[in-house]
This record gives sequence, C-alpha cells and structure tokens, in this order.
Amino acid sequence: MTKVKIVFASITGNDEDIAYVLTEKFEELGCEVDMSEVSQTDAADFEDSDICVVASYTYDQGIVPDEALDFYDDMQDLDLSGKVYGVCGSGDTFTKISVVPLMNLAKSSNKSEPLEVLNQSKSN
Repeated sequence: MTKVKIVFASITGNDEDIAYVLTEKFEELGCEVDMSEVSQTDAADFEDSDICVVASYTYDQGIVPDEALDFYDDMQDLDLSGKVYGVCGSGDTFTKISVVPLMNLAKSSNKSEPLEVLNQSKSN
C-alpha cells in the first residue's frame, strides 16, 4: 500500500483544511495516509513514506512560518530518493516564494519526483 505523509502549518485553519482534503482524496485512492502539524512532526517521517506533502501558509512576502523552520532544517539531512513530493498552501501572491525553496530542497535530495504545482491564486 502506498504511504502518504502530509505535514501542515496553519494559523487560520485553511491549510489544515487543505491537508484534510488531500488526506481524504489519497484515502479514496487506497493510500495509507498520516497527517500531522509541522511542529509536531519529525522530518524523518518522510523517509518512511512514498509520497510527501507539505501544506503551509506564508506571510511577509513568502517567509516560511516559524513553526516550520526546524522541520525545514531537518529536511536537509534526509535522503528523499525516489519519493514523490508536493508543496501547496494558501496565502497571498507570495506563496510560491516559500514553495520554491522546499521544492528545490526535495529535488536536491537525489532524484525526487515533483508533483505538479498549481497556482490557483486570484489577483485582486
């Protein structure tokens, strides 16, 4: 069975909602899903998963949330070879700025495979 790890950071609940929607959809596909809040998650959990997803908000022009910094730092020591990963989130137009470092970090970890990133933000 395909194992999925979804990690989220949320202040308003929007990104937690995104994580729940993803969990439901992966479970409908027959995957075993583990979802957790980023400050309560060991980055090494990604090594035991086939699919790794981070759902996070951004603030102040795309800065990674404080509660995710330890997780982000710990990810640098992981071997994510052969993992499928994705990053998503809610926020302002700067969401993609914080997604890029996470995507690059996963890519640099030996041949990881990115999921398609969709930008569904609306201009005001």
